[in-house]
Amino acid sequence: MKKIFLIGTLSAFIFGDELTEQTVDKHQYVVIGNFMFQDNKLPERMNWQSAIKYCNNLNYANYSDWRLPTRDEFKTAYNDGYRDKFKNGRDGWYWSSTVDEEDDSLSWRVSFFDGGDGMSLEQWYLYSVRCVR
Repeated sequence: MKKIFLIGTLSAFIFGDELTEQTVDKHQYVVIGNFMFQDNKLPERMNWQSAIKYCNNLNYANYSDWRLPTRDEFKTAYNDGYRDKFKNGRDGWYWSSTVDEEDDSLSWRVSFFDGGDGMSLEQWYLYSVRCVR
């Protein structure tokens, strides 16, 4: 059974198009422009390498081309007004796929709570993961 709930047109949104919350075969996701964000019960927090592997191996909502979102994709998805469309999640940091330009042992993280960001050592810190396609 497929349910589609149209939230509205976002003409000023950076990716354009529409924002929708959708459920396919009990798999929840949020579509923002051309991106589909996973919106199910999140896995346990993990380090960056595990987050990359988790998203690359994810088979969810009949799709297998998931990946860890970039810093900019994440920040856009969690700007005020958009983050509230997600039914599942937790406050705190989420890994992005964006690596620091000067030190590839550092990756960008984005806050689900306020959209802030920062860099962390990939192997040391455990953050939440949400995949995109």
